Order: sequence, then structure tokens, then C-alpha cells
Amino acid sequence: MNFEGKQIRFQFLSVLSHELKSPINAIEGYLNIMRDRQAGNNIEDYQGHDRSFARENKRNAELNS
Repeated sequence: MNFEGKQIRFQFLSVLSHELKSPINAIEGYLNIMRDRQAGNNIEDYQGHDRSFARENKRNAELNS
């Protein structure tokens, strides 16, 4: 593979890696909020976070299809 081909492959893999890590990092952040009870002790305090989980999970699934 020539130099230009290697550069294109490297750029593609860099973008792919970033796109896959972003939703995973977001989900991990939401889980940490819940684990550490940063939003409070009541389940109602976490309403809205479940939608964030679902949105990030859907985005991740779309990237992997």
C-alpha cells in the first residue's frame, strides 16, 4: 500500500474510533452520575437520564450497523 493509501486508512480508522468512543463515553458518564447518586437519591431525580441513555445507545447502534 502506498503512502497516500496508508494516510487515508489511518484517517478513516481515527474517525471511526472517535465515533464509536463518543457514545460509549457518554453512557459511562451517565452511569457514573447514577452510581455516585450525583442527581440525588430518589429515582425521580434521574428522569431524563434514561432518555439520554436511549439516545446514545441508539446512536451507537446506528454507527455499528
